Amino acid sequence: IYILPVALNAVYRFHEGGKKINPYIGGGLGICVAWREVESRTLKEKYYQGPVYNLTFNDNQTVTGQLVSLFAGIEIPFGNNMKFTADVSTTFYDLSRFKPILSISTSTPPPSFGDGQTPTTFSYEEPLDIGVFKEEWVSSASIGIVVPF
Repeated sequence: IYILPVALNAVYRFHEGGKKINPYIGGGLGICVAWREVESRTLKEKYYQGPVYNLTFNDNQTVTGQLVSLFAGIEIPFGNNMKFTADVSTTFYDLSRFKPILSISTSTPPPSFGDGQTPTTFSYEEPLDIGVFKEEWVSSASIGIVVPF
């Protein structure tokens, strides 16, 4: 799965300037474009119907969804306008528009009606969906040094 986020964030800095440690927090809202690519040597067909079960395979799909991000960190300035930074962030992605990668259901022919109609299949159970995405949380932590050019 690949996710491309586009968000509008706001940052609140508790104090900035001559202080030794400058903490900040922030968050934002936006949208994401997510795409999924599934490679399977076993499932070459998009749809297969057997005598007892049905199998549906969705290999590639692109969807859009909302996102919410939260982050916090600190900056510590030191010589020549350089800064040490430490940051943690988490982002919630809504991926509920994805269809399942694989859906399996069982079926059986209906009882004979005696009027010569060809039987159709009826599902015994709700399909078993594999590879369902509802939402995804992505979190990260980073540390580094900011060097102005």
